[in-house]
Amino acid sequence: MKTEKPARRAVLAGCAVAIVLAASVLWPAIDLRVAGWFYVPDKGFPLGDTYFFDALHTLAYAGARILGLALAMLVIFAASQRAPVLGLGSKEWLFLFVGLIIGPGLIANGLLKDHWGRARPREVTEFGGNMEFSRALLPSEECQHNCSFVSGDGAFGFYLPAFAYVLPRPRARRTFWGAMGVGCLFAVSRIAAGAHFLSDNLFAAFFMQAVLALLHAVMFGARETRNCWRNWLFIADKSTD
Repeated sequence: MKTEKPARRAVLAGCAVAIVLAASVLWPAIDLRVAGWFYVPDKGFPLGDTYFFDALHTLAYAGARILGLALAMLVIFAASQRAPVLGLGSKEWLFLFVGLIIGPGLIANGLLKDHWGRARPREVTEFGGNMEFSRALLPSEECQHNCSFVSGDGAFGFYLPAFAYVLPRPRARRTFWGAMGVGCLFAVSRIAAGAHFLSDNLFAAFFMQAVLALLHAVMFGARETRNCWRNWLFIADKSTD
């Protein structure tokens, strides 16, 4: 009986995610509508030129590379010392490093952005460009390199909840939702700049969480991964918190 309510909430949460993702694909006008909120005729997407949003873009670009280097060094140092560094062992640091390389690195920027061909909002005819708009999951040939699907900045932002996997549970819950909030901030900044559609960021969030969950399950066991998500979704038993 105790597991019925948590299981039901988990199913509902999964259904909600599936509905949101499906809606962004089945009704692509949502992408155009949201991007249109930030578009000004004859001016394009002026918010993209503001210092705040430009700084966020720089932070995502440089932050991913600096973090990757720092994590690699921490993995090596913790392994050589055979002792925790900053409270985490070499396995935890390795999880964070590999998650960053596979998620934002290989999947978002290496596989999808350079091969999916989706034009960015500021490049499509609806917003003054000369390229055709395409759905999120429909490969296109409009763009040849560094394209719209998925959002690289969003992928980096939505990777940050990885730290919640390796922290104590009370801190992990706050870290997870705080990091998701940071991911949303990166996402909004790129939509406002006309650089990405809403669905580019939604799928970036989904892919990053799927990669992290799978990687964590492989390295630490599916049961521990499930317990992490139960805690973050406020459905863990009080006795385990």
